Amino acid sequence: LKKYVEKYPDSLKLAYQFAELQVSVNQLAKAKSTLSDILKNDDRFMLAFYLNGVIARREKQHEDAEKWFLAANKIEPQYELAWVQRAGSFIDVGNIESALNILSNGLAKNAGSTRLQFE
Repeated sequence: LKKYVEKYPDSLKLAYQFAELQVSVNQLAKAKSTLSDILKNDDRFMLAFYLNGVIARREKQHEDAEKWFLAANKIEPQYELAWVQRAGSFIDVGNIESALNILSNGLAKNAGSTRLQFE
């Protein structure tokens, strides 16, 4: 996959898939670098914000996770996983009320979402 990323440097989706792979093998610093490169090319590439949030949450950097997920939510309010992960980062620190508010706000923007409804 790295060879394809190098061969097609303008393919942000391919670079994002590479960052996902890096996260899956716990190469978080490398993934953050890949995501940074993506955002230099497209500062509205929502999935890069989302995956940065996942990394921050994994590293227990909950305030950073909140910022990344919030940015993802602002760019693409219909991306349910960003709402779920954002709520989860509040659950991680015991703030259930905020988590429920986030899910409620996500459901308001995604009426009928069973994922948000049952989280």
